[in-house]
Amino acid sequence: MTKLAPIQPESIGMIPPKPGEFIREVIVEPSGMTQQEVANRLGVSRQALSNLLHDKAELTPRMAARIEMVFRIKAETLLRLKAWSDATEAKRIKDSGELESLEPIAL
Repeated sequence: MTKLAPIQPESIGMIPPKPGEFIREVIVEPSGMTQQEVANRLGVSRQALSNLLHDKAELTPRMAARIEMVFRIKAETLLRLKAWSDATEAKRIKDSGELESLEPIAL
């Protein structure tokens, strides 16, 4: 039996959402709460939450843990989404050619 190689999500046009976008669209907006109400529940400032939701701040393990405690979305899931998004961005940068002046070091 021929073993098929796993399909990479990017190869079929799947692009991971940024963590802030995911949290905004899947958690905050459906909750019906304002950003201030969500921030209060999470124990953070409204500005800190807004920065996360609009990708002006990174998702940290601490914030992921807060979201898990309040909304019961696993912190590990959120951090894996962040890692997938970061890896996709790194590949885009590498493939863009903007780093082609860098030379690898033989180890």
